[in-house]
Amino acid sequence: MKSIMSRSISVILMILMIFSSSVTCFADELPEEPQEKPAAEEVKEEKKEPEPEKETAPEPEKAPEPEPQAQQEEVPAAEPEAPAVKDGSEERKDKTEKNGSNLKLDAKLSDGTYKPDASFTGGSGRVTFSCGKVVINSGRAYAVFEVDTDNVTHIYLGTVSSREENPSLYDPDTGECGENVYPFKSRKVTIPVTLNEKTDFCGRTNAMSPASRWISYTYTLNVDASMKTSDDSTIPGDEGGDDPEPEPEPEPEPEPEDTTKLKDGTYKVNATTDRKMFYLYPKEKNPAKVILVKKNGKMTATITLTGTGYDYVYMGTPAQAKKAGKKKWIKYKKVNGFYTFKIPVSKLDKKLKITPHSSKYASDGDPSTEPWRPDKWIMIYSKGAKKVKDGTTIDTKGKPNSRPGSKGGKNSSASASSTTSTVNNSTGLKDGTYKPDRFSWSGGSGRLAYIRCTKITVKGGKAYATIEFSSSKYDMLKANGQTYHKSGGGNSKFTIPVKLNANNTIIGRTTAMSQPHWVRYTIFIYKKGAGKDAGKSADTKKLSSEAPELLGLEFKEEIKVEYAKYFKIYKYEKGFILIQIDRASDTALYKKDEKNDKDDNVSGESEGAIEYDEEGNIIAKSQNEITEALYNNNVVNYLVAPEGEEVPAGLDKECIVIQQPADRSFVSAEKVFDMMVSLGLQDSMSVLGFEEGGIKEEKVLKNIEDGKAVLAGTSEKPDYAALVKAEANLALFPSAVLPEKPDKDPSEEEKAESEEKTEKIGVLCKRFSALSVPMLIDRSDQEETNYGGAEWIKVYGAVYGKSEEADEAFKEYTKNNKEKKQ
Repeated sequence: MKSIMSRSISVILMILMIFSSSVTCFADELPEEPQEKPAAEEVKEEKKEPEPEKETAPEPEKAPEPEPQAQQEEVPAAEPEAPAVKDGSEERKDKTEKNGSNLKLDAKLSDGTYKPDASFTGGSGRVTFSCGKVVINSGRAYAVFEVDTDNVTHIYLGTVSSREENPSLYDPDTGECGENVYPFKSRKVTIPVTLNEKTDFCGRTNAMSPASRWISYTYTLNVDASMKTSDDSTIPGDEGGDDPEPEPEPEPEPEPEDTTKLKDGTYKVNATTDRKMFYLYPKEKNPAKVILVKKNGKMTATITLTGTGYDYVYMGTPAQAKKAGKKKWIKYKKVNGFYTFKIPVSKLDKKLKITPHSSKYASDGDPSTEPWRPDKWIMIYSKGAKKVKDGTTIDTKGKPNSRPGSKGGKNSSASASSTTSTVNNSTGLKDGTYKPDRFSWSGGSGRLAYIRCTKITVKGGKAYATIEFSSSKYDMLKANGQTYHKSGGGNSKFTIPVKLNANNTIIGRTTAMSQPHWVRYTIFIYKKGAGKDAGKSADTKKLSSEAPELLGLEFKEEIKVEYAKYFKIYKYEKGFILIQIDRASDTALYKKDEKNDKDDNVSGESEGAIEYDEEGNIIAKSQNEITEALYNNNVVNYLVAPEGEEVPAGLDKECIVIQQPADRSFVSAEKVFDMMVSLGLQDSMSVLGFEEGGIKEEKVLKNIEDGKAVLAGTSEKPDYAALVKAEANLALFPSAVLPEKPDKDPSEEEKAESEEKTEKIGVLCKRFSALSVPMLIDRSDQEETNYGGAEWIKVYGAVYGKSEEADEAFKEYTKNNKEKKQ
């Protein structure tokens, strides 16, 4: 009996031991209790519903599981039995765990390095994130994120309720990071991550205004055992990767010196800026040289920028600049083609806030288009200051970088890293499919015959355009901050979001060359009822009886022309001016039988705009060829574009664009010379088409002596090399270059003379089109009366921004002179 009882007790003890061991093992497998979130984190995510725990590897959807909250409540009960806590074994505690992140860091993969299948969404599409490396260490996952821009400075592992700058996340004054915030270094950052599920995060950008610093994104890192590349489980350091290259430092900052040591005088000193789209000349040297003047204890510095994109600067923040008003903004002064700014300097050897203003942006409520560009600074060093003569300037060579939208800038080829801005494609049109009323485009290299808009689709109050290239070689298109791929065969077609009745920038990638090449274009899609109306193009057969309705520009007023019969002037919004000049009436150039407007149109709006060669191939025209053809019309339309304003796409195919300031004009007509002198425009006549000794105006002669103006041949024989060297941006010719109207029965001599002049003016138009220099023929001496001739001063008032002065000068002339035939 005792033996039986003894065996029974032994069996019971063994069962208890097995049960106890099972309980212990079960406790080992229980997940840790989630740490409580800090109060700040709860505020940011108070609207976000708690999500149930998900498996590491996602599975197909199943029927709803029991309430997830019940599962989470079971976790705390098991924690006291977890041997990991009982035996005091140490676990790795990374920054996110300490800060209460809700990331699920447990990765059910063996330790080592993996190459993930990574995808990122969110933002505007102008920033690209990537991840080529995930490290598993002690069951935790860490990833190296990379970004393609220096503008993104930090990552926050969470969501934000506001995009505004938040010192609790990152304080730009102290450089301190908040909880769950990691800084980028060399465009890399190492962070703890969740695998195999979509996870939110935010990026901080310097490219936006303080109201839009934190941008929301999501990442998905799919990783499985087959993606393992090595057993190395070393976690990359916070510097952002394995042995990253240090950020280049131009040279150590000099030790601060007592600025009182600098006596009053002029100095050449070292200076540097934040070098984010704000470079001192020359860009290749950092620090660069600037001119510092100290007078009566106060200092000013004249800085020279490498580009011409900024028209004002202000020593302070964007908010302070706006509050100060335009009178206190510092405007550029052009020296040898470069923009210089004379700024006050409060201290040396210290970063001073400076805010540049870019007129290409517009204050329309979108922070990305704010004209005042934030987060810029400049530092001027006392060390190495070298005293120089008063009036010393920085020697500059070559040309400054072109302003976006100007020659060689926005409409030229674009690099693969170029991006496009997001567009507001909201429209008042009802949902449906529409045909555009008008479409125009600009840009490219001249190898593309046309771009068409085949239809507009409105869905959910948003407008989308289907555009077609005259080539099948465009495989990708950047638009709206995104990249789109060619759809279907044949000619390249893309459907993209667009803003109707406005310019839209697109960048297409063509594979027609030896290597893929990105080319920038601007398109304008007009649909009546979607914004401002647009009418027909400006007439090219005769002067318009009423103001032409130019695409994308609202008409304001007509400048009254009382006596002259060869020109008309119309004013439009934003300071644009259309000058129509009849260059053919009463000359041998007049064309009686022109084709209709549709056939002459070269903007790509219709089949009539397309030309074919003998083999049926589409003929592509360069902008120079299009411009040359515009000169061959009876009426030449000139669009005067204010400095910094973007010309609506396609108008350069209808008008000769004169870009203000036309401050390097080639003047070869005596009457034009006299009118410009009366308007005080001597300095704008920097290239002169007169014989030596033919100029009597003292200020112009002084400019020639000082090298500010040059002689460049005559109207009959311009010196093209001198024109190019002087960077002429407008050419003004006398009516003498026009062939006279032939008699009913002209002599052979008269015929030969007319043919010779016709040929010569054709050469002039061709060469100045090739030089991209607008050419205007003055017919003031061919007007019927002296009043008509004198009224041409209004043309030059419009071209040079002196319309009021021109009106006054004309009134003064009619007051002091009687009208008579010329």
